[in-house]
Amino acid sequence: MQHPTWTDRPWIRLPLGGFDTETTGLDPTRERIVTACVMVVDDSTVSMRTWLLNPGIEIPEEAARVHGITTDRAAAEGMDYAKGLGEIRDALNAAWREGRAMAAYNAAYDVTIISSELARLGMEPLAGGLLVDPLVIDRACDPDRVGRRRLTDAVRHYGLTMGTAHTADADTLAAIRLAWVLGRKFPEVGRLNGAALGQMQIGWYRDQAEALRQRFANLAADKRRRAEQIVVSAAELESKAAGVKSTWPLQRA
Repeated sequence: MQHPTWTDRPWIRLPLGGFDTETTGLDPTRERIVTACVMVVDDSTVSMRTWLLNPGIEIPEEAARVHGITTDRAAAEGMDYAKGLGEIRDALNAAWREGRAMAAYNAAYDVTIISSELARLGMEPLAGGLLVDPLVIDRACDPDRVGRRRLTDAVRHYGLTMGTAHTADADTLAAIRLAWVLGRKFPEVGRLNGAALGQMQIGWYRDQAEALRQRFANLAADKRRRAEQIVVSAAELESKAAGVKSTWPLQRA
């Protein structure tokens, strides 16, 4: 869905919002949503809606350690999963209908899990709208920076502060602030209209994914070479071991 204002002004001048999900794991095509936040900003006013859902499955301990929601708590306090999922979708669609640029850090994860879960339950999909992904923009504009690029790392690098990481509301507000900062720190990005920014992010993400794929492939090839060298070295050692004589003083062939 493309709002008329996306093409007649820079995206950084559009009203901003953002969203985030915390989930049962790492694979957005298979996991379920546990908490979510949709937030909109108008001047100095911040409005948000948060959800705690009952995913209907066990929340792995590793995931619970990240976002703090256990299976028992989700079952006791979480709302009906399908109802909550529909409300998240409707809140996002409403923000996009208002012509907002919606920020999400690593948006590919959050969009994929929401879309996958809507499809799994046979529900109406997201209408779609302008996404601003500070992770993609940061990597594109400052590709040579050393170090990790988690949300907390980016917040620290750009001199921002945030609440408790891995809570949906804190992560959402941090993504919005990063979008605002990046659009001004890199004016060549900030002056793009929404349609152009969307296309640029598609290309940037594709290039970044290809670079990561190549890096993994190179690492795998290097490990294979070292493994082959280890096999050869092991064979040499085995040959030496077989040639060790244990009789004294006369040794036989």
